[in-house]
Amino acid sequence: DRKALISYEAAINANRQLPEPHYRRALLLIQLDRLNEARSDLNASLQLQPIFPEANYWVGRVDFAQGRYRESLVRFQRAVEQAAGSYPEALYYQGLAEEQLGLRDAAIASFRATIVQRDAGAWAGEARAALTRLGVQ
Repeated sequence: DRKALISYEAAINANRQLPEPHYRRALLLIQLDRLNEARSDLNASLQLQPIFPEANYWVGRVDFAQGRYRESLVRFQRAVEQAAGSYPEALYYQGLAEEQLGLRDAAIASFRATIVQRDAGAWAGEARAALTRLGVQ
Protein backbone atom coordinates (compact mmCIF):
# COMPACT_ATOMS: atom_id res chain seq x y z
CA ASP A 1 0.00 0.00 0.00
CA ARG A 2 2.84 2.35 0.84
CA LYS A 3 4.44 1.78 -2.56
CA ALA A 4 1.15 2.49 -4.29
CA LEU A 5 0.69 5.72 -2.33
CA ILE A 6 4.20 6.81 -3.33
CA SER A 7 3.46 5.98 -6.97
CA TYR A 8 0.24 7.98 -6.96
CA GLU A 9 2.01 10.89 -5.31
CA ALA A 10 4.64 10.81 -8.05
CA ALA A 11 1.95 10.72 -10.74
CA ILE A 12 0.14 13.67 -9.17
CA ASN A 13 3.37 15.65 -8.89
CA ALA A 14 4.27 14.86 -12.51
CA ASN A 15 1.01 16.31 -13.83
CA ARG A 16 -1.38 18.00 -11.42
CA GLN A 17 -3.98 18.42 -14.18
CA LEU A 18 -4.88 14.72 -14.38
CA PRO A 19 -7.87 13.67 -12.23
CA GLU A 20 -7.18 9.91 -12.36
CA PRO A 21 -4.18 9.73 -9.98
CA HIS A 22 -6.12 11.70 -7.34
CA TYR A 23 -9.07 9.36 -7.79
CA ARG A 24 -6.98 6.17 -7.63
CA ARG A 25 -5.10 7.35 -4.55
CA ALA A 26 -8.45 8.20 -2.91
CA LEU A 27 -9.69 4.64 -3.44
CA LEU A 28 -6.56 3.32 -1.75
CA LEU A 29 -6.94 5.80 1.10
CA ILE A 30 -10.54 4.61 1.59
CA GLN A 31 -9.25 1.05 1.95
CA LEU A 32 -6.82 2.32 4.57
CA ASP A 33 -9.68 4.10 6.38
CA ARG A 34 -8.09 7.50 5.80
CA LEU A 35 -11.39 9.01 4.79
CA ASN A 36 -10.65 12.72 5.14
CA GLU A 37 -7.58 12.39 2.94
CA ALA A 38 -9.62 10.37 0.47
CA ARG A 39 -12.31 13.08 0.34
CA SER A 40 -9.62 15.67 -0.37
CA ASP A 41 -8.26 13.64 -3.30
CA LEU A 42 -11.74 12.95 -4.64
CA ASN A 43 -12.59 16.64 -4.50
CA ALA A 44 -9.33 17.40 -6.32
CA SER A 45 -10.29 14.94 -9.06
CA LEU A 46 -13.73 16.57 -9.32
CA GLN A 47 -12.18 20.02 -9.61
CA LEU A 48 -10.20 18.76 -12.58
CA GLN A 49 -13.07 16.74 -14.09
CA PRO A 50 -16.46 17.93 -12.77
CA ILE A 51 -18.41 15.24 -14.63
CA PHE A 52 -16.98 12.18 -12.90
CA PRO A 53 -19.77 9.93 -11.59
CA GLU A 54 -17.42 7.49 -9.87
CA ALA A 55 -15.69 10.24 -7.89
CA ASN A 56 -19.05 11.66 -6.80
CA TYR A 57 -20.14 8.17 -5.75
CA TRP A 58 -17.05 7.68 -3.61
CA VAL A 59 -17.35 11.11 -1.98
CA GLY A 60 -20.89 10.01 -1.16
CA ARG A 61 -19.61 6.76 0.34
CA VAL A 62 -17.10 8.67 2.48
CA ASP A 63 -19.82 11.08 3.65
CA PHE A 64 -22.17 8.17 4.35
CA ALA A 65 -19.51 6.34 6.38
CA GLN A 66 -19.02 9.48 8.44
CA GLY A 67 -22.76 9.92 9.07
CA ARG A 68 -23.20 12.91 6.76
CA TYR A 69 -26.30 11.56 5.08
CA ARG A 70 -27.56 14.78 3.47
CA GLU A 71 -24.18 15.39 1.85
CA SER A 72 -23.94 11.77 0.75
CA LEU A 73 -27.41 11.91 -0.77
CA VAL A 74 -26.44 14.90 -2.93
CA ARG A 75 -23.33 13.05 -4.14
CA PHE A 76 -25.20 9.84 -4.94
CA GLN A 77 -27.85 11.79 -6.85
CA ARG A 78 -25.14 13.62 -8.78
CA ALA A 79 -23.39 10.34 -9.62
CA VAL A 80 -26.63 8.83 -10.93
CA GLU A 81 -27.40 11.96 -12.92
CA GLN A 82 -23.90 12.10 -14.43
CA ALA A 83 -24.17 8.42 -15.38
CA ALA A 84 -27.44 9.11 -17.21
CA GLY A 85 -29.40 7.18 -14.58
CA SER A 86 -27.42 3.97 -14.99
CA TYR A 87 -25.44 3.51 -11.80
CA PRO A 88 -26.98 0.74 -9.65
CA GLU A 89 -24.65 1.01 -6.67
CA ALA A 90 -25.12 4.78 -6.47
CA LEU A 91 -28.90 4.32 -6.64
CA TYR A 92 -28.73 1.73 -3.87
CA TYR A 93 -26.68 4.01 -1.62
CA GLN A 94 -28.98 6.89 -2.51
CA GLY A 95 -31.77 4.75 -1.09
CA LEU A 96 -29.76 4.05 2.06
CA ALA A 97 -29.08 7.76 2.56
CA GLU A 98 -32.76 8.56 2.02
CA GLU A 99 -33.69 5.87 4.52
CA GLN A 100 -31.28 7.33 7.10
CA LEU A 101 -32.86 10.76 6.56
CA GLY A 102 -36.36 9.37 7.11
CA LEU A 103 -37.34 9.77 3.45
CA ARG A 104 -39.04 6.38 3.28
CA ASP A 105 -40.95 6.85 0.01
CA ALA A 106 -37.87 8.21 -1.75
CA ALA A 107 -35.79 5.31 -0.41
CA ILE A 108 -38.34 2.79 -1.69
CA ALA A 109 -38.27 4.45 -5.12
CA SER A 110 -34.45 4.36 -5.18
CA PHE A 111 -34.33 0.69 -4.17
CA ARG A 112 -36.93 -0.19 -6.81
CA ALA A 113 -34.94 1.77 -9.42
CA THR A 114 -31.83 -0.18 -8.45
CA ILE A 115 -33.57 -3.50 -9.03
CA VAL A 116 -34.57 -2.66 -12.61
CA GLN A 117 -31.10 -1.43 -13.62
CA ARG A 118 -29.36 -3.44 -16.28
CA ASP A 119 -26.19 -4.95 -14.76
CA ALA A 120 -27.49 -4.37 -11.23
CA GLY A 121 -26.21 -7.80 -10.14
CA ALA A 122 -25.63 -8.00 -6.40
CA TRP A 123 -26.99 -4.48 -5.94
CA ALA A 124 -30.43 -5.70 -7.01
CA GLY A 125 -30.28 -8.31 -4.26
CA GLU A 126 -29.21 -5.70 -1.72
CA ALA A 127 -32.09 -3.45 -2.84
CA ARG A 128 -34.58 -6.31 -2.50
CA ALA A 129 -33.30 -6.96 1.04
CA ALA A 130 -33.69 -3.25 1.85
CA LEU A 131 -37.27 -3.28 0.58
CA THR A 132 -38.00 -6.35 2.72
CA ARG A 133 -36.46 -4.60 5.74
CA LEU A 134 -38.81 -1.67 5.03
CA GLY A 135 -41.78 -4.06 4.85
CA VAL A 136 -42.31 -3.53 1.12
CA GLN A 137 -43.05 -6.38 -1.27
